[in-house]
Amino acid sequence: MLYKTSSLRRTVSVCLLLSIAFFVFSVYADPLDAGVPVLRSSMSEGRFINYSQGQRAEGETVALNWHLFRPGTETDPEMLKSEQIYYVARGSVRALIKGEFVTLKEGDLLRLEAGTKAIIEAGPGSSAVVEFTWPSGPGGEKALFPADRPINRSYLQYLMPDDSRLVKMVQAPGGRILFTRLLPTAVKDFGEAKNERILYVERGFMSATIGGKSISLGDGVFLRIAEGTDYCFEAGEHGCDYIEITGVPILKDLEPLMFERVKSFHSIMPKFAEPELVVDGRYGDPLIGFSEGPNWYHGKFYFVDQGHDAIYTLDMDNRLEKINDDFQPSGTAILPNGNLAVCNLTAHSIVEMRPDGSIARTLTDKVDGAGYTGILNDIVADADGGLYFTNMAFNDRPKCNILYYRSPGGKVRQVTEIGDFGIPNGCIFSPDQKVLYVNDDKSQHIWALDVESDGSLTNRRPFAELILHESVIGNERTKSFADGMTVDAAGNLYVCASGFVQIFDKEGVYRGGITLPKQAFHCAFGGPDGSWLFICCQKQVYRIKTLTKGVGF
Repeated sequence: MLYKTSSLRRTVSVCLLLSIAFFVFSVYADPLDAGVPVLRSSMSEGRFINYSQGQRAEGETVALNWHLFRPGTETDPEMLKSEQIYYVARGSVRALIKGEFVTLKEGDLLRLEAGTKAIIEAGPGSSAVVEFTWPSGPGGEKALFPADRPINRSYLQYLMPDDSRLVKMVQAPGGRILFTRLLPTAVKDFGEAKNERILYVERGFMSATIGGKSISLGDGVFLRIAEGTDYCFEAGEHGCDYIEITGVPILKDLEPLMFERVKSFHSIMPKFAEPELVVDGRYGDPLIGFSEGPNWYHGKFYFVDQGHDAIYTLDMDNRLEKINDDFQPSGTAILPNGNLAVCNLTAHSIVEMRPDGSIARTLTDKVDGAGYTGILNDIVADADGGLYFTNMAFNDRPKCNILYYRSPGGKVRQVTEIGDFGIPNGCIFSPDQKVLYVNDDKSQHIWALDVESDGSLTNRRPFAELILHESVIGNERTKSFADGMTVDAAGNLYVCASGFVQIFDKEGVYRGGITLPKQAFHCAFGGPDGSWLFICCQKQVYRIKTLTKGVGF
């Protein structure tokens, strides 16, 4: 009788556990009906002891798990039966990688292969981790994304498969993740889906036609598209960003673009190169308000601090020295005599400065007998000592937003027309000085102008189209945040815009971007051989080793 009671208890316990497991799975799993949008906040949540809660968007061949962590919680150790990719959507976590815990920050991606032991620990604050899985298992395709190495989403390079979208791609043996931006009002007819996919809308709005049925998709919505279904998206006026997961078979449509972009980018930037922080002016001595006006000059890196009216030098051992604090400086240009031309913001002038920081003379403070009405912001010198500089205003004074040219003899004249630019900011020559590039804070374009022998500028034309920050896409006033620029010896243009360094070849074709921990505002090549790119990021300065060189090294 005792045996029968124990057996009954065991049977009841097993049934109870199975019931609980079934209940938890049924609450946690949210199989999506194909073509039916589901708002994530309306989905049921699975609650666990080991971490806070989760939501699962599941299809027949792919699944997307959304884990929300409280501080101090973690997942149970798990031996993965198939590969998985984790994406930190918010906050930070720690992940077990080859027996050691590694911190993953917001935006990081991590691929773990089948047979790997996986544990995710919450960071000091609340965090969200998206887990991408392919229940069908690896498909044997070549991975374009390494395992066991965190890579930030910002490191992935944009692909531009057509004029309707920008795409960042993660390809693993079992499936693919696409971070896609549909441009404002763009229409993209994808035709028949060759495999199942689940997408999640991160930002914006779009209307969709799925199998002939019209639906609307906005922030926080999941959508499953079944294999064999025709679908078409039309973005709203501010565009739409979404994450998409697909399984096998992996389509070859974007692979050539990915290999081409990676090859192009890594011909000038080492693989997995990370910027090095060399000046941190957020606290301590000195405090930096706004780093700008960079140049490699007399064996040192020169930059200005617009916020605290100072000019600094920095050597390769990171020794920092203040050489001037007499005025509010901005752009700088190296003159043929070895001195530096510096824009003086407060005096609306340009001064000539010696390497030790002392001022030799004022190069210009008037045009046609009157003082400059705008801000003299950025400047570049030609081989003869002629100076091109931008005159700008951030308010509604269009007459201020023009370029001037100062001849080697000292005569100043206006060389662009009112209305050519919204707010001209950075300017730089092509390596042969036959073309002047000018960016525009109120335009998505970099402009190119031919430089004539008398200093005049002709044939103004769009050279390249900048990638905009999501906060300004589709706004009535375009804001590219385009600022400083530099060029390498091969003619590649490096433009600080929308927070990161955007790189274009000499034909204006996008080659890739360098993202930093802080917003980038200006950059210049330097170092003993000219292969270091120094980047001014407001209160900080970073440098990164490249595979190219600046002009003149």
